[in-house]
This record gives sequence, structure tokens and C-alpha cells, in this order.
Amino acid sequence: MTAVRSGCSAAASGSLRGLNFLAAGGGWLWFLDNGYPFSGVLRVGETTARPAGSVAIAPNSCGQQVCSQIFYTPGSVWVPTAELLLRIDTSRLPASRASSRGDRARW
Repeated sequence: MTAVRSGCSAAASGSLRGLNFLAAGGGWLWFLDNGYPFSGVLRVGETTARPAGSVAIAPNSCGQQVCSQIFYTPGSVWVPTAELLLRIDTSRLPASRASSRGDRARW
């Protein structure tokens, strides 16, 4: 272990809360939140713990239960909702300064 960071420090802005569900892959941590003020998937640098982008999901789209399932497979992040299976194509997300190799690349 090199560092311990809370969900609050990972969400640097302080406006994101409830980042309880996590998948890891491709040099990124993928957090799922289904509430106020943000509902969606947040991509955070694995080594920097800095947010690098997000994909919004409509609040309460998981039906009666909160969205709690998120999965990473090479090239995709998956979130099942009450009505559909959302696939996030990680290759189509805007590149961060660290490149598509995750945040392990040199800045």
C-alpha cells in the first residue's frame, strides 16, 4: 500500500459524495454514484486519486435499489440498471493529460 485516500479526497471538488461502488482497471478507478448532486460513473487516476472525467447516468435509473454494480472489462465499463445494461467504451472517453495508458504515464 502506498497511500490511503478517502472518497472525499478522491473527488477533489468536495461536491461528490457517496462513492461507495468501485471497479478498477486500465490504470483507473471507476466509481459509481447514484445520487445528488451527481449520478453516474466517475473516472479517477489510480495513482493520483484525481478525477479525470465522468459519465452521467439519470438519477434513480436503477429502479428501487440504488445502482450498486459496476464492472470493468478491457475496453469497457459496465453498469446494469433497472431497464438496460450501460456500456461505457473507455477508448471513446476524452483523453486525460496522462494518455490512454491510465494515469501511470508521465505528465
